Amino acid sequence: MSSKGEELMRELIVELQQMKSRYTVHRFLSSGSYGAVFAGVDEGCLPVAIKRVFNTVSEGRSINILSDSFLCKRVLREIMLLNHFHHPNILGLKNMFIHLQPPNQHKLYLVTDLMRTDLAQVIHDKRIDISPQHIRFFMYHIILGLHVLHEAGVVHRDLHPGNVLVSE
Repeated sequence: MSSKGEELMRELIVELQQMKSRYTVHRFLSSGSYGAVFAGVDEGCLPVAIKRVFNTVSEGRSINILSDSFLCKRVLREIMLLNHFHHPNILGLKNMFIHLQPPNQHKLYLVTDLMRTDLAQVIHDKRIDISPQHIRFFMYHIILGLHVLHEAGVVHRDLHPGNVLVSE
């Protein structure tokens, strides 16, 4: 694990304890430009993914996403979409929470089901022989999820194998 991942995980563990949260974090999974993702469990020992939504940097200064109206609306729209869809091919929102920290450094966390991997890792794993049937299976489920999104007027603008999560 990277030192940045370790630092973020230590922060999250402390924040979860301070909030007397129902979640326990086990490991750092990944980090991107919009957030860091951790694997954990809820109080019923069900596996969850906990995503910390990062503050953003604009013109050399840090902007808290919950303090900037444009960014806040964007994040709120994503939360509403995650919460709206209840379909096996679309990752839904289980919970969300905010760790309040003055002055104006609040942290937003989103909780979803924990997926085993993503399609990019499956494709690049030399131990997995992907047959034409596997490809059809993945395409079928991707298209089902996209159909549900499109029927609701939602366009996924960042669809690539790294964003296609795989549960089994």
